[in-house]
Amino acid sequence: MEIKRGDVQVAILKLFLPFVFGGLLLAIEDFVSGERWPQVYSLMALYFVPPFGKESVIPLAIALGLHPLHIALTLASMDAITSLFVLWNFPLFSRLPLMRGVIRKVEDWSEQFFGRHSWARKLTYLSLFLFVLVPAQGSGGVSAAILGYILSLDSRRVWVVIVLASLLSCLLLAYLTNGILSILS
Repeated sequence: MEIKRGDVQVAILKLFLPFVFGGLLLAIEDFVSGERWPQVYSLMALYFVPPFGKESVIPLAIALGLHPLHIALTLASMDAITSLFVLWNFPLFSRLPLMRGVIRKVEDWSEQFFGRHSWARKLTYLSLFLFVLVPAQGSGGVSAAILGYILSLDSRRVWVVIVLASLLSCLLLAYLTNGILSILS
């Protein structure tokens, strides 16, 4: 099998472009966050550490005084970038020792879920949307991208679903938290 130069260039672009987007996000965070960038960066890092996720990082960020729109857009952007990386680089990504366990868990979960709820396979994009929308541990962009890839869904559609569901989920959670904290204070 002959490897074409264009194929290699595209593969390299798909490997590194999400990191460029991540760098842009960090640059934007520096500008938007001002002196609070250490807090924001810490929350961004925390978002990747189980058992933390949007369901815990967003309320924490708002309790620390960050604007709901700021943290919602930040975490949704992180989901967009990380899911793009996974969708573009799944074969490479799946070889990482740390990811083998995550992928196995997602595969087991999807087999159990679709085994119990066969109707959901007919509604895979809607199911994926709801999976990301409901703030729960492990329902972020990486898991959703892995799930979409395992289910052989169109990666472009999967990415759009992840971005829309993550954005809506983060916005709802951020403003709901902000409203509750406003009432309590």
